[in-house]
Amino acid sequence: MDRLLHTDVYEKNMETYFQTYPKAALKFKERKYKSEGLRVDPIQCLDQSISFSVARPGEKTFMLSGVFEPHKALEKQIKKQGRIAPNTPIIIIGMGNMEQVTMYLEAAREDCLILVYEPSVEVFEKVMETIDIREMILDKPVMLIVEQLNTEDLKTGLQAMMKLDTIASMKVHITPNYDILFPKLVKETLQYLSKIYDDMIVTWNTARRYTDVAGENVIYNIRHMLHGYNVSQLKNLLEGQIPAFVVSAGPSLNKNIDQLKKVGSRGCIIAVDTAIKPLLNHGIMPDFFVIVDGKKPTELMDHPLVSQIPLVTCTIVAKGIMDLHQGKKFFYTSDNPLELLLYKEARSSAGKVKDLYPTTLATGGSVANSAFSLAHYMNAKNIIFVGQDLALTNNRTHADGTFQDKMNKISEQEQKDTFPVEGIHGNVVYTRNDFYRYLKWFEENIENNHMKNVVDATQGGAKIHGTKIMSLERAINTFCLEESSWKDHFTALPEMMDYSAKKGYAFWYQELERNFEKVYIQAKKGQGIYERMEKVAGQKTLNSSAYRDLVKKAGKINQFMNENDYALFVQDNLMHLNFVMRVSIYEGLEDENDDRLEIAKQGKVMNFYIKHEAKRWMEIAREIVQERPLEFGIEDVQGPLDRLTMLFNEVRDKNGS
Repeated sequence: MDRLLHTDVYEKNMETYFQTYPKAALKFKERKYKSEGLRVDPIQCLDQSISFSVARPGEKTFMLSGVFEPHKALEKQIKKQGRIAPNTPIIIIGMGNMEQVTMYLEAAREDCLILVYEPSVEVFEKVMETIDIREMILDKPVMLIVEQLNTEDLKTGLQAMMKLDTIASMKVHITPNYDILFPKLVKETLQYLSKIYDDMIVTWNTARRYTDVAGENVIYNIRHMLHGYNVSQLKNLLEGQIPAFVVSAGPSLNKNIDQLKKVGSRGCIIAVDTAIKPLLNHGIMPDFFVIVDGKKPTELMDHPLVSQIPLVTCTIVAKGIMDLHQGKKFFYTSDNPLELLLYKEARSSAGKVKDLYPTTLATGGSVANSAFSLAHYMNAKNIIFVGQDLALTNNRTHADGTFQDKMNKISEQEQKDTFPVEGIHGNVVYTRNDFYRYLKWFEENIENNHMKNVVDATQGGAKIHGTKIMSLERAINTFCLEESSWKDHFTALPEMMDYSAKKGYAFWYQELERNFEKVYIQAKKGQGIYERMEKVAGQKTLNSSAYRDLVKKAGKINQFMNENDYALFVQDNLMHLNFVMRVSIYEGLEDENDDRLEIAKQGKVMNFYIKHEAKRWMEIAREIVQERPLEFGIEDVQGPLDRLTMLFNEVRDKNGS
């Protein structure tokens, strides 16, 4: 970037700014922003670079860089940070020292992403008047965010930059004195970065925890989808006329659980998994219960009436619980490749496809979050929380009757990991990190969806901002006003697959082992290719022709692994290894020959593990198809096309063709 003091710098910058950020540029040109009355002056440093001084009226003046030789200082700082790896996210807060932006652009590789956030539109204005920044504006990997001009892009920009496999190499640079001049905006930006990081780590830890069981649950549970329902069939079921009670198993549920007996058909009770036994033991039959956990113990469902309650679930849920529950199951998608393929195959054969598209339910990591999303999706007139403590009420995590008849208090060590939050009654209560994340999710969703109909009838625990506080008895008397026939509509819902879809699904089910075998064969071939590539890359004199031929063959294997649904399923269950491999690839090596050798070694190892994992799934598929056959017949016929399909299949089977 050329540092210019000519009068035409501003016009040139504005012309380029309009090309890349037209809406922000128009706001800037028309001065549609609030001025802080800052005095911003350019300073020419001893090394000829341009910096700025900033002061508020009547306050101290702050320099945004050293005035002697800032270039050398920055050069030393960037060198100290070490080599900037490929795909590194770089976040620079403050344009008051454009020298650092220039140097980061020069030091970073082309595939790095750089976000420059300027908290002051007045500093930005002075930069536009003083320094030619056209190169930075036009540079594709650079995202320029200026407070008040395109602030709305800041969070989405940060979210897009932060990836789990590159977050460790992230660089954050705050221009000197910005934390003093603009403390609130700098703090909010850093807090949001921290939130993204924390959410990613939680997601990673959760995924890693379930990696060893999720795939197995899916392949065992897809059998239940044959006679299952789609959660999409519940959309608008309550038509904005009926309240929904989202019942969790917080410790305070013990205090008001019996009040729920009064709801009847004037409301809809949606229970989380841990609340099922306490409710049934008190003679209360929920209308639905929700479960999302792949490792929940079957003891939670250990009640003779549990199968009478419709279950809202997904295929990654613990297979023992899915087998134990013999009632209606409404599926929302877990986005597992195998599950998505099932929907696709069923649609290709179905007479009616309306209910055969995967549907999601928003969640914040808790089953209560999913139950809340279900109530919202069903268009409940009011959503009423019960037992949603989100805190350690009386030093307990759950209500009596969940995991034990009488729940124990948490240990002293567990108490050390809690922290205070505002209670529902204005008091102080103690919570823990996971509960607090669920709490914030509720608050953000209530605010983002402009929901005015959420009531908290929990008798204790943490306050959920955005809800109306009300006793459960009053909530029932206020909102459960009329008898409704919504349950009759619900009872009449057909299964999501008609006979034709089930026939196609059954064929696909029988082919599971063969399709995993294809992955095994490709991985075995890929391992051999990368082994040969390793030998060629390790030679002192590279045989370029042989290497290019192997790269081409490896490319075809990689394309298969990235596009084939069964290969994607296998790799999903190697997530930890896949993550480690990708991180090491991004870190890269300095020498091109070392890069070739390392890529060959990594390709060999990855295909070795895919091969062995595919073989394991072949064996599992063979076992489940033999031991868990699909059963359907004339009772599954839903219409004329279904009857025609059934007759055609009967004739074909009779003739042996």
